[in-house]
Amino acid sequence: MKQEKHYINREEGKTFRPQKQTETIAAMRQKFQDEKNKKMFEDLRGGESIETLLSSAQNFVRELIARYPHVNEHGGLDYYFSGSLALMLLACVDSFESLDPEKIPDTIIVKDTKQLSPHFKALLLGLVRKVGDIDYVRLTKDRQVFGKGGGALQADDFSYQSKKIIKQRDDGSLPIMYDPFSAPQKAHVARIAIRGSETYIPEPAMIIAHKAAHLGQHFDREDKTRRFAAEFSTFLTVLSDLYSREELVRLTHDELLQCGVNDEVIPYYNPHFHGDVKRFFDDVVSSDSDAHLLESLEYGKERSISILKILHRFTDLQSKKYVIDFINHNRAVIDQWRVEMSSQKNRELYADFLIRHPDVLERYRQDYHSHPIRDDHLREDIIENLKATVWDSGSVYSEVPEDIQRRFHKIPQRSDILDLLAQLPPEQERLDSILARITDLISSIDDRHIWTLKEIVLHAYFSSAEQREHILQGIHEARAKLNDDEFDPFMRALYLALQRSEFNEVKNKWHDIEDEEYPERIAGVFQQFEIQYT
Repeated sequence: MKQEKHYINREEGKTFRPQKQTETIAAMRQKFQDEKNKKMFEDLRGGESIETLLSSAQNFVRELIARYPHVNEHGGLDYYFSGSLALMLLACVDSFESLDPEKIPDTIIVKDTKQLSPHFKALLLGLVRKVGDIDYVRLTKDRQVFGKGGGALQADDFSYQSKKIIKQRDDGSLPIMYDPFSAPQKAHVARIAIRGSETYIPEPAMIIAHKAAHLGQHFDREDKTRRFAAEFSTFLTVLSDLYSREELVRLTHDELLQCGVNDEVIPYYNPHFHGDVKRFFDDVVSSDSDAHLLESLEYGKERSISILKILHRFTDLQSKKYVIDFINHNRAVIDQWRVEMSSQKNRELYADFLIRHPDVLERYRQDYHSHPIRDDHLREDIIENLKATVWDSGSVYSEVPEDIQRRFHKIPQRSDILDLLAQLPPEQERLDSILARITDLISSIDDRHIWTLKEIVLHAYFSSAEQREHILQGIHEARAKLNDDEFDPFMRALYLALQRSEFNEVKNKWHDIEDEEYPERIAGVFQQFEIQYT
């Protein structure tokens, strides 16, 4: 038995037991991460003081909305600011007005007013930094607000003081990029008063929800990964002073479930996805009513949000189980990955491979006449040039030995099959047989036909489960009878037969295809290829 140690207090001549360490390793790690995050935000200020940047942010926004007002002539809201800029604007006020989300964007009605505590504002000040782009949410599709990239005021249009909030590039240029975020189905918007001007930002809780959606789409970009992780963790700490964990989880869950089925990939596979960030996403996924069904998945959780979005379309448990079984059975087609080109690690691995294979390197050199690869710093040139070439596809990547390929950092690809499931009408009747038919087909056709299959299956003409199963049976019989050289033109002909319009060369104009024309057009394709179809 291990003997407990005692220590002598030399002044009093007494023994005492040492106090147990109360700070957990996780807490110590988090404290270390918080210090790193604090240093990161200091660096992102570019030598400017917090006061200077806050003043610059207010000036910048005032000048921008003078040209592009938030509110249109009909009293509706066209857009609101988001991201880091919105948080900095929030740090400039003592309260905000929450708008009624049921009335946005048509009408602006204040639901309630919330005061900001001094502690919350002090936390916000730690997030002040220069911004690389202006994040905003565009609410009205029929109105042009800012264009992606440019299309609005640029650096020369702003005052000297306003431009201090914009991050300068290494070459000294000062680009102002406008980055739109897709409008949510229900916008939670706050109104604040900045130097006499009404400015609109998300409800503070939605800033973490928007950040979560952005993180899911761009976390793997080498230039953003560490910053995303640090910002998200810091934002979460700050907003937890104003909202409960449950509120933040619920709003983030609802936001992510509004995204497209291939838009959100949770980067569980990325080593930088850990700590507070990972735990928060775990909570978001587990809060879903269908989360227990994900336990039946036989592979990673990266596509959890996409699969939950699909499951929500089906009301009964049996249909949901059919979908899970289908996803498991078709893992080889759905769970596909590609090399992440922005990864520094991948570029270094490939550069080392090229250096060891002079014949491959010589072919690679020939592609870079304008940016030559010099022998005096060969590896550095290759790594830099790899930023500007699609090097993970075609013959170049195929020349890399499998042992090196396995070491590459890879990320999930989009899936046409998940798209199909996300749009397949959720009829309980025949769902199992339809999914079985699709399984039979995708196991016998190559990737280039899967997109065509999706377009055919989801065509409006096949409005009932019975019709949908009928066309799948016909395609299945064609696959069994036709060889590869024959099946390719068959699928192309079937796809063209189902188009909504067609060009008439005799009349030299387009004409719309009526619904009653489709039976004959489809039957004609099967007859042309001598496939039984009734």
